[in-house]
Amino acid sequence: MKPIFLIGMPGSGKSTIGKELAKKMELDFLDTDNEITRISGRTPEQIIEEEGEGRLRVLESEFLNQMIESKNIVVSTGGGLPIFNENMSKLNRVGVTVYLKCTAELLWERLRNDRKRPLSRTYEEVKSMLEKRESIYLKASYHVNIDDENQIGNLIQGLYESLRDQCVK
Repeated sequence: MKPIFLIGMPGSGKSTIGKELAKKMELDFLDTDNEITRISGRTPEQIIEEEGEGRLRVLESEFLNQMIESKNIVVSTGGGLPIFNENMSKLNRVGVTVYLKCTAELLWERLRNDRKRPLSRTYEEVKSMLEKRESIYLKASYHVNIDDENQIGNLIQGLYESLRDQCVK
């Protein structure tokens, strides 16, 4: 089965939805941010603070190249992973991509008290980042609006039904 890559902004719910989707589809789950932490011994946020965003993007691309041929897996990507180094093209070529789309207002609501995220410390930064990244995110195979948090169960069921046949190819 082709891998399923969940993409979107930090705070869009990629890890939460990814875990539930993987469970429902009886697939493995992988979070690239957790894998970067495991491999490097530092969180993505620490890498950005200590060495800059460019270093994180190199590590993400290296990890993506190592795991790109994985099968039977749902992958929650870091928010910036698809944006750099032609990674979105790689993701689309080998798997099925799902953009978890939500408004800057909802993202800010989720992120405003999370001081671990160095690239999104103000509403204006979140909004600007979304505006810059969205044209890449929109290259995903599927776009799922997740603004209604009360409908996450229905969203996961809908994703499951849409992806189960698509990913077998």
